[in-house]
Amino acid sequence: MRDIEFRGKIAGAEGFVYGKLLAPLASGNAYIAYDVNEVGSFAYISRSEKVDQETVDQYTGLKDKNGKKIFEGDIGWNEHNECYGVVKFEEGKLLYVWENIAEDLWEVADCIEICGNIHENPEILEGTE
Repeated sequence: MRDIEFRGKIAGAEGFVYGKLLAPLASGNAYIAYDVNEVGSFAYISRSEKVDQETVDQYTGLKDKNGKKIFEGDIGWNEHNECYGVVKFEEGKLLYVWENIAEDLWEVADCIEICGNIHENPEILEGTE
C-alpha cells in the first residue's frame, strides 16, 4: 500500500514540514502533523504545524532516479529530453509535464531527477513554458 504523506511550507517561517494533513483545505487553514503515533485505528498527534494551504502537495508514492520521494509540484530534470518538467495530478492521473507534453509519471519517474519544487524554486522553470 502507498504511503499517504503531504508536505507544506510552514506558515510564517522558512522550510517545509512533511506528514499527515489534518485540516481540510476548504477551511482556509491547513495543518500537517509530523509527530504521529498510530495505535490501531487511532492516531495520537504530538506535533503539527500550520502550513500555507497553497503549498500543500501530496506524495505520489514514486521516487526519482536517485531514490528521492516525488510530490505533486516537484520540478524534475529529464536528462534524456534535456528539459525540466513539473509533476501534476490532473484528470485522475499523475503526470510529468514538460514543453506542453504530458507523460504518465509512472512511466518516467525512474528517469527524472527532482531538483526543486514550484513553491521554492519557480525560477528553474523560467523560459521553459
